[in-house]
Amino acid sequence: MRTFTHDDRSVYRTDLGNMCATWEVGEDHVPRVLFINDSTSPAPAYRWPDLPLPQCHTGYVTFGPDVYPTLGEAILMLPQYETSLWESVRIEFSEQRQHSRH
Repeated sequence: MRTFTHDDRSVYRTDLGNMCATWEVGEDHVPRVLFINDSTSPAPAYRWPDLPLPQCHTGYVTFGPDVYPTLGEAILMLPQYETSLWESVRIEFSEQRQHSRH
């Protein structure tokens, strides 16, 4: 997991092979997904749910800009990543919470 700061907030990046998810912990203390990159996906890039982003590479899905889905919502939106990328985010979020408590 990589952490960086954007607009005075911590943003996390979970990498898993050719996939990555960028997420933050919302004010509600749950992970919220900003975007994902899946370089193996041939799907055209888009902003959820269906706004094409032709300037971006295939396999890119972004959310927002007003509301970002919780991890649970993202699992329902893109269930194909449930047992891989979303599980990795879940684990890293749990590790991040453990670390921030100490």
